[in-house]
Amino acid sequence: MPLPEKQGVGSSILPLATKILMKLLEYILDFYIIFLHNKKLIKKLDTKKFNTIIDIGAHKLELFTSLKKFNYEFDQYIAFEPEKNLFNGLMQKYNLEEKTKLYNLAIGNVNKEEKLFINTFSSLHTFSEINPDLFKYKIRNYISKLFRKNEILTQNVDVVKLDNFINKIDKPVSVIKIDTEGYEKQVLEGATEFFLEHNPSYLIIEFQYENNYKNYYPNEIEKLIYKLGYKKVFELFGPFKLFKDIIYRKSYK
Repeated sequence: MPLPEKQGVGSSILPLATKILMKLLEYILDFYIIFLHNKKLIKKLDTKKFNTIIDIGAHKLELFTSLKKFNYEFDQYIAFEPEKNLFNGLMQKYNLEEKTKLYNLAIGNVNKEEKLFINTFSSLHTFSEINPDLFKYKIRNYISKLFRKNEILTQNVDVVKLDNFINKIDKPVSVIKIDTEGYEKQVLEGATEFFLEHNPSYLIIEFQYENNYKNYYPNEIEKLIYKLGYKKVFELFGPFKLFKDIIYRKSYK
């Protein structure tokens, strides 16, 4: 009589171990962004007191947390996060903050419903088509498959123009931060009237490498920024140089 086969513990342990590892990596990355990366960025803004801050692609409100941790003040913090799970987490944690307004919306160049592609790494949700030949995408895709099968997860989210909010903000705008994983050009195209009306003092925008996403051209984004009347004052690479944040300041001639 053949001996019964041993049940492979690896198959049950691996997903759990991978999830723990991913949580740890995400925690380390969040810590780095909040306490090191953002600290360097906000030091370049030349003030400890802001009026309105607008956070487009708010994720976990890392910028908000950094400002609080390092004793910056602001009158109003307006955050847009389209991904429903992230947004629900923000509502639970920050909804009672007196100076904070949270919107479960994406910002773009049209008012419509659009599919958001969901990544295992929550900071990488995107509307843009990822370049599948990129080595780091292949790594991310492999890790994603450890959590789920080959299905592509999406969410239908509402996209609106920032121009829609021209008359909804009654305080001067000090900073607009844009981190939308390849969708930055569309955000700016839908915000030209808002910029003309409110003249934000600073723009902080995350740039990817040109080959990260299909039809993604950083030079075109920068041309739009210069056309709006801003000049580059500082840039800072993220961990492992996966992206870079650039600060632009309004140029008054």
